[in-house]
Amino acid sequence: MPAEVKVKAGRHSGFDPSVWRERQIPDAAKIEVGDDARVSDITVVALAACTRQGEADRFVVQVGRFHPRRDDAEKRREVLAGFLTVHFPFAKKAAGLTS
Repeated sequence: MPAEVKVKAGRHSGFDPSVWRERQIPDAAKIEVGDDARVSDITVVALAACTRQGEADRFVVQVGRFHPRRDDAEKRREVLAGFLTVHFPFAKKAAGLTS
């Protein structure tokens, strides 16, 4: 079965990634993207602080890959982290965020 890749990006008020990650992304490793980011075998998520309508907010990008082969976890993590490292600044710019 071919891999399915899904990308979500947007602003999320009240989003607490530390709570979400512990439940949704077990065994995730920290990577240097945005203000905080984690990568696991099937997903990678990054966030950056931003302002929306004068209120503090967070911009979040999540990329998930499903139907992975069981023997390529290390390579998947590398590819997901690399993709988000490149994609995140462009996603922020497309959302109108400058910092």
